[in-house]
Amino acid sequence: MLVELMLWCFVVIMLMAVILAALYRRTGVMAHHALSHWRPMKGAAGGEFVELWRLAYAAGLGGAAVLRPFMKPGTPDLYATSPPEAYRTSLETPEFVRLPWVLAFVFCLVVVGFSSFVLVGPVHAIGKELRAMLLAGSTMRDLFGADAETKLPGLLTHQFEALNWMMTAFIGAYIWSIGYLLWRMGQRDVTGHVFNTVSVRMLVAGLMGVVLFQIFGGTDAVGGWPLLLPLAAGLVPQWVMAWVLRKIQTLLQSDAERATQLSMTLIEGIDELVRVRLSEAGVDDPQALSAINPVRLALQTPFAFSGILDWVGQAQLLLHAKGDKFRDLSAHGVRTSSDLMALDDATRTTLGTTLGVDLVTIARSLSADPTYLRHAEIVRRMAALSAP
Repeated sequence: MLVELMLWCFVVIMLMAVILAALYRRTGVMAHHALSHWRPMKGAAGGEFVELWRLAYAAGLGGAAVLRPFMKPGTPDLYATSPPEAYRTSLETPEFVRLPWVLAFVFCLVVVGFSSFVLVGPVHAIGKELRAMLLAGSTMRDLFGADAETKLPGLLTHQFEALNWMMTAFIGAYIWSIGYLLWRMGQRDVTGHVFNTVSVRMLVAGLMGVVLFQIFGGTDAVGGWPLLLPLAAGLVPQWVMAWVLRKIQTLLQSDAERATQLSMTLIEGIDELVRVRLSEAGVDDPQALSAINPVRLALQTPFAFSGILDWVGQAQLLLHAKGDKFRDLSAHGVRTSSDLMALDDATRTTLGTTLGVDLVTIARSLSADPTYLRHAEIVRRMAALSAP
């Protein structure tokens, strides 16, 4: 009785962590704003979404092209010197912020609740009905024969062992989910995608536990050190799983596709953890990063706006100076598209001849690129604000 009580307490702690994470969202406000999906949006800024207008005011983005998607119809034009109140009344909450996370939250609760019931529930009550083909694996073929009834007890034993491995993997995913939620709460970066990630992790971990049992398990293995395999399947970090999936994707690509593909790892400041978080925002490669609206990405992620601008500038340069040429330019102090455009033609010609890349042509291409022009406008405005 004491053991079951402790297990249910563990379940309650997990559910409370999910609920607190749902209420403590990254918008800079608490539960009453998280509940705004069930009531009309109030305030000139659409639910007082303060991050948007404060970011725009701090960077002096009034009138910039990057801010136009967030302008309310019929409001006066903004200027870099506009007061904070003008920004607050002229900007509205973006649609991607208003998107409900309730379905993802409920789905997460269902997955956690069902798995918790299987983990701490009365196994003896469901033992007679345990006939899942998934848990039986290859031993299901033994049923087809005249002596199927005599083999049935052995099949049940095999299924219970597979269930043990599956729930061990779930425990690993359970522990990982608590740490993941607390980490995202610490960053004030809890979104609907977080709940989907937790749900998928638990489901995939359980499936991997069954697969690992069918490969490595056996009657004498259950209860011993081989259970570390499904436990590790649940505890493996998210960036490791993303790295493995990318490696598999690379192996399936042709040589021509691999030769033309640009890697996010070439961009300074983007490691595996950052790469996974950017992927949640729909940024999976340098092409997408170079074209993203920096304000939108700053609202979708916990990263600093200045850091995002630097990444976007590096991505724009990477699209034109690929691979080793991009690294050589960085070694010579030309890290971003803005750094290249700040050079005069003579310097570009000299540096390009040294590195074997036509920097003059790249500069002309950038000067006609709308995404660079938008990026350059932001950089100029922020430089003007910081000037003495």
